[in-house]
Order: sequence, then C-alpha cells, then structure tokens
Amino acid sequence: TWPSNITEQNNCLSDADTADLKDNSEIKALYEDNCGGDVTVTSVDAITGDDCGWTVTRTYTIKDACNNTVTPAPIMSVSGSDQTAPALKATVTWPSNITEQNNCLSDADTSDLKDNREIKALYEDNCGGDVTVTSVDEIIGNDCGWVVTRTYTITDACGNDVTNTMSVSGGDQSAPVVTIAEASQIASGSSLCMNTALSLTASANEYVTYTWYEGTDISGTSIHEGATYVPSTALAGTYTYTVQATDSCGNTSTVSYTYTVKRITTGIDTIVACDTYTWIDGITYTSSNNTATYTLTNAAGCDSIVTLH
Repeated sequence: TWPSNITEQNNCLSDADTADLKDNSEIKALYEDNCGGDVTVTSVDAITGDDCGWTVTRTYTIKDACNNTVTPAPIMSVSGSDQTAPALKATVTWPSNITEQNNCLSDADTSDLKDNREIKALYEDNCGGDVTVTSVDEIIGNDCGWVVTRTYTITDACGNDVTNTMSVSGGDQSAPVVTIAEASQIASGSSLCMNTALSLTASANEYVTYTWYEGTDISGTSIHEGATYVPSTALAGTYTYTVQATDSCGNTSTVSYTYTVKRITTGIDTIVACDTYTWIDGITYTSSNNTATYTLTNAAGCDSIVTLH
C-alpha cells in the first residue's frame, strides 16, 4: 500500500522534518515493471504555507525502461505547524509577587506590577516571530487584606499562548490616631479645682471602638467601652486613664490622660452682733444674713467659699 501522509508535526516551517517521507529507493522497491525491466524513480519537493501551517509535498516520477510513467504522479506529504507557546528567555526569571503593602484597598498601589511591554521583553517565540501580551487585573479582599492579581496572556503569531500571573497584596496596617479631650478642653497633666468628675471623650481619625483602662496598663480588665468615659470619683488626687482605639482591621493605638484633682472647700462664718457689723466682703450688715458668700483661696489653691450666718 502507498504510505500514509504525515500530519500534525509540531515544527516551525524552517524546521519541517521530511525524514519520514519515502526516498526514491524506498518508492522504487514498491514498484515492478510488467516486462520485468528496471524501474527508475525521481522526486521533487514543494513547500507551501508558513510557520502557522505548512506542507511539504514530495511528488514522485516513476518510469520503466520504455519511459512509461505512472500517472497521476504519486505524492506523499508531511504537514505541521508551530504548536509551541512562547517561553521565558533562558536568561530571565519571572518577577516576584509584591506583598505586605500598607494600604487600604482603594489605595492599592499596582505601579510595581509589570506592564505588558515589560512582560513582552521576557518572552521569545521558538520560531523567532513576534509575541503579543494582554493582561487583566482581578481584585479580591477588603481593606484588612486584599490581593490584586494581574494575569498575562502571551501569544505568538500562530495563536499559541501561555498565561502567567503577578500579584500585589496588602492591607491596612496603620494604627488609628487617637486623642482624649476633657469637655472643657483641659490639657492632660492639668491640676483641676473641682467637686464633680470630669467627662473624658476620645476621638480618632477613623471609625474605631474604644476601650478604657485605669492607669496605663492595658493588659488588665477594662473599665469602660465607648468614646466617652466619666470617672466615678472626684476625690482629691492624681488620676490616669488610658483608652485603646481599635480599627476595623485590628490595628490599635493608645493614649493616656492624667489629671490632678484639688478640692473646692466650703465653710460657714457665724457672726454674733448686737449692732451693725462689717463682714469680710467689706459690706456693713444691719440685720441677720445667711445668704451672703465670699470666696477665698484654700491651701490647695482652689476656691474656699465662705457663707455668712
């Protein structure tokens, strides 16, 4: 039987392998002359197509001694194409992913992901042709942890392609900025003359939850949850409270507020007089009075309010 054609060879046109096409001696062995004479075989190859699809057709001319020729001339062919995707050049390595970026998702920085032009420079085609690169980004996650994955498709002139990815990942790693203010905007460290407790209010530059602690040690039991804390005591002494602010990604920061309470004192000055009298306020009284007051300064430097009786 006549040999079958050879198909689906994976080669560039310049590398077309015709080794399995029968040579003239092999074809001669297939024929005989009806007169018992010698048979001669010649052949010629014709090449059509390009790297993406080519055929080498070998046409055989078979004659006997009387120049009788087999018609139509028998043929055998080998066909193939470039079926190999582009590959990384031997001298390069694929770029590493970028991790631990400190950004919210909306601020994800993809500037260090390679662009199509840079990826193209890393690849070569086995047939020496041009390659093209396209890419698409996929974003997953949220502010606390996100990944931007860029998928590259590298394609040669024959449509053979390979895909590869590069990613950048990160999350919000920034602690909130938190402050504490007393209702009257009294600075931490102040000495206060008061008879009632302060109202301390924490605020931050982003949405957070607040946890309050007595003193500066936040490893113990908390005393309050919420932005505003009203200490339960107004006794004289020095007090420190610490608030820990925690954002939605678990980033925390703390700030402490210290103040010293000095007590306002009160007293009664009982005056017994049969006539008019002049009190410490410089006013001369002609009758009993138990509503007049006068403010002095006590030993703590706070008001000492004296009421006349």
